[in-house]
Amino acid sequence: MRRALTALLLVAVAAAGAGTAALARKAPPHHRHPAKHKPAGHKHHRKPAHKPTVTTPAGVTTNPSTTTTPAPVPTTPADTTPAPDTTTPAAPAPAQLSHALGVTASDAPGGGFVLSLSRTVLGSGAETVNFVNRSQDGHDLRIDDAGGIAQQTWDELASLATPVTESVTLAPGTYRIYCTLHLGMEKQLTVQAG
Repeated sequence: MRRALTALLLVAVAAAGAGTAALARKAPPHHRHPAKHKPAGHKHHRKPAHKPTVTTPAGVTTNPSTTTTPAPVPTTPADTTPAPDTTTPAAPAPAQLSHALGVTASDAPGGGFVLSLSRTVLGSGAETVNFVNRSQDGHDLRIDDAGGIAQQTWDELASLATPVTESVTLAPGTYRIYCTLHLGMEKQLTVQAG
């Protein structure tokens, strides 16, 4: 049995060698037609040159003259965070400043009196000031500029009397609003251009 296997092995090796030898033989040279057999205007086309091939370790055969190198693959995911907005937002249009002011005199919890304003900033120009007394005592009202000069005065308004509205023209600046009858009843008013 050993001889039979050896003989079979020798036959297989010989057959494989014959196949390799057949592949190694050159093909017959290409026959060229003599010029007298070419039709008029026919140009002889040459076969393209044989391009070498390369086999990679993975067993892939490539043609180096047509192979392109792929772009490198990033190793980290792309940053998808949007860039911060660096533009400065447009400033909003300045709000129209009011020219109306409410002033209220009232009793403070625990005794005393309080003066309160409906707003602390007005636009310059003609102002309408409404004075209300909700206190149990009478109060007057005075508006002085920063130099202490009276801009408008209200006579004493009795307790819970009907409100009194007066007009006054104020230029930009800081003003003191206060009751001359009771110390501590005082507020500051700012008038801005507008």
